Amino acid sequence: MLSNIHSGELRLDKDALMTLADAVLLRDVPFRIQAKGGSMSPVIRNGDVITISPLAGCKAVCGDVLAFVNRLNNSLLVHRVIRIKGDDYFFRGDNSSGTVEVAAADQILGRLTGVERNGKAVHFGLGPERILIGFLNRSGGFSLMIKSARKVFQLLQRRIR
Repeated sequence: MLSNIHSGELRLDKDALMTLADAVLLRDVPFRIQAKGGSMSPVIRNGDVITISPLAGCKAVCGDVLAFVNRLNNSLLVHRVIRIKGDDYFFRGDNSSGTVEVAAADQILGRLTGVERNGKAVHFGLGPERILIGFLNRSGGFSLMIKSARKVFQLLQRRIR
């Protein structure tokens, strides 16, 4: 269930992580965890420390980044809301033009309220622009825009050298 503590970090398997996340968020306390994967890049990068806070009665809106339970494999996912229909939330990672995840309201653990990268706060994607990103992400357009911007940036870097 728990693995050894390395360099001041407690490493948990997914079941232990889910149990801990549920227990902390049920007490209306924010939960900090190191992000794994690149599905939310550039807003959240692999290794960033993210803060998930309980919704505390506040309703989520399209564009919010929420943590939820993927019931297929009982894992914690953090993706952007691209649509809400009744009690169903539709999610997609910012760096994905494909898969849409669906979660019921009772699967929502909390809202992303902070991103820390190399000890510094990252604000892009969590402010008012989150609504535009959510809208663009609905059709997969945000990830295409990111990929195009990366190509342009790489071309500019080559010309500068």
